[in-house]
Amino acid sequence: MKTSLLLILLHFPLISFASGDPVEEPCAEVDLNSSADSPLRKIPVEDQDGAGICYAYAASTLANHWQLKRGGDVKKGFHPLYVAGTYSRVEDRKDTSGGDVSTALNRLRDTGNCPSNRVDEMVRNWSIHGLPYADVLSLIESSSGSSVPQVSAHASSWISGYLGRLEPGSNETTSCELNQKVSRFLKSLPNLNSNQILQNVFSKCEPFEAVSQMPEPSRVRKGTDSEFHGILAKTMKNGDPAAVSLCSNLFYDPTYIGLKPGPTREALNSDECGRHAVVMTGMKTLKGECKYLIRNSWGSDWRAKGQDCACLRADSRYEEICSDFSEAKEVVGCWFSKKSMLGNLYKITTL
Repeated sequence: MKTSLLLILLHFPLISFASGDPVEEPCAEVDLNSSADSPLRKIPVEDQDGAGICYAYAASTLANHWQLKRGGDVKKGFHPLYVAGTYSRVEDRKDTSGGDVSTALNRLRDTGNCPSNRVDEMVRNWSIHGLPYADVLSLIESSSGSSVPQVSAHASSWISGYLGRLEPGSNETTSCELNQKVSRFLKSLPNLNSNQILQNVFSKCEPFEAVSQMPEPSRVRKGTDSEFHGILAKTMKNGDPAAVSLCSNLFYDPTYIGLKPGPTREALNSDECGRHAVVMTGMKTLKGECKYLIRNSWGSDWRAKGQDCACLRADSRYEEICSDFSEAKEVVGCWFSKKSMLGNLYKITTL
């Protein structure tokens, strides 16, 4: 009798444990940037320069990583501008600003890809001399729907913002000269719809690179913090990045929480949350806390307020916490605590 009672007591804790909440996935302890042969080392950190195509940068990063992991050539990879153009054309949108990472990847699977090196050639012929293509797209987006008399006003406003982003002492065209170039460019366009303009740019590129072998993306929009963490941990352990949609206000305020409590992942205020798509490339315990490494599309020198950031030094050495940003060739991302990230993360897309 005593033996039977002892066996029952030994088993009950196990039954209680199994019937309670599932054990949360531990911190993955993975940094996809750390290896010298990492596919991410071959994918440059881009700068969207005010253009509203963060979803296209995130989608192209996932697609390029998938291709490079299988021995592909980054020069024949996926260009963010082409991703945005394909998405807007197939979805029959009026402009390229704002989109969904999963849908953008599916449109590439459906229609094929124009290789990145070919896109670069066409964009050089289309763009304003000396200006990054994302800056030009931002200009077109801001001018969409304008009449010709309004073009000069848009040009002046955009140029002021563009010059304000430059480093002091940059050898750039003077404001007056740039104003003339921008005004001529806008007036030469057949219309001011960014979708139609990109279709004209890419009309000579037949998408001959089939991407039907690319797996269908997985998109998760609902789930508890524990479930979202588990998905991200397993993705990192599998050696793959994840596109995450979040409230970018966190980048300016480390204490910011943008989501309502609960598994619906609803924003407290969607108009002020700063909706943005980025790519998660690591999950590690740093300074006693599980942290997520976030790769942004705001330039290779981007750093989030109050956060440690990882970088590639000029000598190509990698530092998961950058010791001297003056010697950094590229800031590959910044680390955010699991708690702060999950308080702002409302969608995950993986390949």
